[in-house]
Amino acid sequence: MLVVNNSVVDVIAPIASELATGQGLKLYGITLQREREGTVMRIMLDSAVEGVSLDRCAAVSRGISAWLDNNGDDFIPFKSYTLEVSSLGIDRPLRDEADFIENIGRLCLLETREKDASGRKRFRGNIIDVSGGIVSLDCKEEGVVFKVKVADVKKAKLEIEL
Repeated sequence: MLVVNNSVVDVIAPIASELATGQGLKLYGITLQREREGTVMRIMLDSAVEGVSLDRCAAVSRGISAWLDNNGDDFIPFKSYTLEVSSLGIDRPLRDEADFIENIGRLCLLETREKDASGRKRFRGNIIDVSGGIVSLDCKEEGVVFKVKVADVKKAKLEIEL
């Protein structure tokens, strides 16, 4: 199977997704990054029900490693890489409206692409509503509810409430 036009992630994603599903997990994302030590392929897994255990990550990692050992030469353009398979962690990123909906009630930190009318780009608060492409954050420290369009979010992540 020689892959010329598809990216490495496009080829690996269905394999990783199938292996994750077999462990009761879902594939959240795959990234390839060049770092000082070389190229790192990160596969991030999630589970809405039981959490992501080390054993389940290891099983997915073994499956992907075996598949790449047998098929990777056909489409991986770099000679060596490090494979990392992990959960999203407690400060998981929020990418889209579905992620915000899934985490209503939780504390998040988000940054918008542009400043709002008051010159602000960063917001920290509990997600209290998500509808029509708008996230409502209850910023309790300030006593204000901010509404931000999901399309305007540059990056967002959950935070731990202490």
